[in-house]
Amino acid sequence: MDDTLSFAISCGDNVGLLLDSWHWHHAVAGTAEILAAGRHILLVDVADSAHLHPADVRDDQRLLPGHGVIDLHAFFGALRSVDYSGPVTPEVFGYRHPGPPVDAARIALKATLSATRPPSHDKIDEDGAHKSQSGSQPEP
Repeated sequence: MDDTLSFAISCGDNVGLLLDSWHWHHAVAGTAEILAAGRHILLVDVADSAHLHPADVRDDQRLLPGHGVIDLHAFFGALRSVDYSGPVTPEVFGYRHPGPPVDAARIALKATLSATRPPSHDKIDEDGAHKSQSGSQPEP
């Protein structure tokens, strides 16, 4: 993510990052990368992942947000910490819903909204630790 961020910055103000939770997870990135990218994040795609060995990862095996192993609380906590307020789009390649497409869209929306909600009103600091927005002491 560092190289992509450097390239985007070098291109000027009209270029930024599309942050994808699935790629973020499989790149073994952490909240520090999100915090470093900050205002350069222009769009967020969200999906979840099964626990996969790196050799077995395929882009069409994405799960609905909240249905896998990606730490979406940390992911969205870091986005809240940089005051990200842009679009969040579910991108669940491989997800198959047996019903009508509109039902699949509703399920994806519900899963995405659920994943974006904080477990509490905490933000993530540079070390990945939770800190309260109210100014109280960080949680252990």
